[in-house]
Amino acid sequence: MEFNFKELSTDTQVALMLVAAKKLILPLQNEKMRKAVGLCREWLKNKGVSAMELYLLCDVEAEDNVVDVDLELNGEHEIYAWDAAIYAILFTTATAFYHEGETALAQDLDLFQLTGHEFDYCWYEGSSWLEGSFKRNCREIGFPIAELEEIAQKSDGLSVLMEMLEDSESK
Repeated sequence: MEFNFKELSTDTQVALMLVAAKKLILPLQNEKMRKAVGLCREWLKNKGVSAMELYLLCDVEAEDNVVDVDLELNGEHEIYAWDAAIYAILFTTATAFYHEGETALAQDLDLFQLTGHEFDYCWYEGSSWLEGSFKRNCREIGFPIAELEEIAQKSDGLSVLMEMLEDSESK
């Protein structure tokens, strides 16, 4: 069965990207990024974190953002991993804003277009300069995104992905 990101529930989409982000950032040993993914996980679990709190993680003007972190990335592998994790955080943030009823997003989030009641997910697996960035970054570094996609498609995919998010960071 061919994978179709659009057919997943919004929570499953967020969970898929956050599990990948969590696994991608572990080797980078960056506490800011771990906290950011943790806040996104908390939003996914109980919607107890506001979209604005998540946005401040991504806002380049905010002092404590994860986008402009002082981190020396060594080689393409770490750059692709970092970028994919940023996309997961941005996607979670955009989803949180839509969940709160916002339809106009800040410029930092404008790659997530709202058309009717659907996001335009072409960037997940598309082919232009921006489209497909998340999945392409995962593939570039040999991250097994297809395994997570397979889990996400199952009837219990969301609960399995949520368990993976809850697992200790040593895994």
